[in-house]
Amino acid sequence: MQTGCSRLTAIAFVFLGGWVLAWPQGLPALIVRGEAQTGASLVNQATAELFDLRSHDRVAISDVRSDGTFDFPSVPSGLYRLAFTDPRGDVIYETEVSVGGAKVIQVSIPDQRVNRPPSGGVSVAQLMHPPDRKAVQAALAAQKLSAAGDYAGAAEKLERAVQISPDFADAYANLAAQHIRLGKYPQALDEIARAAEIAGPTALSLCNAAAAQVALGRQSQAMDSLWRALELDPQYAQAHYLLGGLLSNDLRTLSEAVLHLEQAAQTMPAARAVLEKATQNVATVASLRH
Repeated sequence: MQTGCSRLTAIAFVFLGGWVLAWPQGLPALIVRGEAQTGASLVNQATAELFDLRSHDRVAISDVRSDGTFDFPSVPSGLYRLAFTDPRGDVIYETEVSVGGAKVIQVSIPDQRVNRPPSGGVSVAQLMHPPDRKAVQAALAAQKLSAAGDYAGAAEKLERAVQISPDFADAYANLAAQHIRLGKYPQALDEIARAAEIAGPTALSLCNAAAAQVALGRQSQAMDSLWRALELDPQYAQAHYLLGGLLSNDLRTLSEAVLHLEQAAQTMPAARAVLEKATQNVATVASLRH
């Protein structure tokens, strides 16, 4: 059996900081042209911004021309959130887009602003103790530093934010993300736990916890975190992706791993390559048994 196992394709699963995982390295950076199609004048003097879905870091920014077109100069293939903001910084419209398949991103913007309720619940602690204005400013400064790759600087700003407002759950969650990037995994886990105490656990924070736990060699705890994430959001692609990667490390759970990776691959390009390797391994194991 050892001889057969050596024929299996190794699945290297690297957990990185972002919020959870970075898009696969080595994908070509693309020049992306966009067209905002609308019958209204909402995009006049608007700005188009592209954000990473997991880290929420801004990847690219462009002014929208009078004809509704805009350009992002260097963007890796993947899924992103595209947001249009007016000169005051208020969001006009946002949507998820895929970069890599089409040369031009075409977005149809409604004639009126779309008012959306905030996602997730708001805890009693947050309602009773909303973050101080200076804490919010520090968190916004941290976002800019993180986008520029200064994760240590971002962490310092977020530490300041939670000092000012100890019940600022989002600041704790973002601070954990920076500490994961910096390799400070025990601190990140403490901050994720604190954010959960204030606002309750989220699928995203549990995936971040799993990334830190894997880095610390706590695979069993990581799998527990990912199962909890899927209890909160059964469709959460990142949780399926990470869980599929962990399950791929055991021949007994390869088939289960494929099911999770298939779910993730529907929306995550990174999952497709891992899925292909896991599927090859399943076929190899089946042939060895015969």
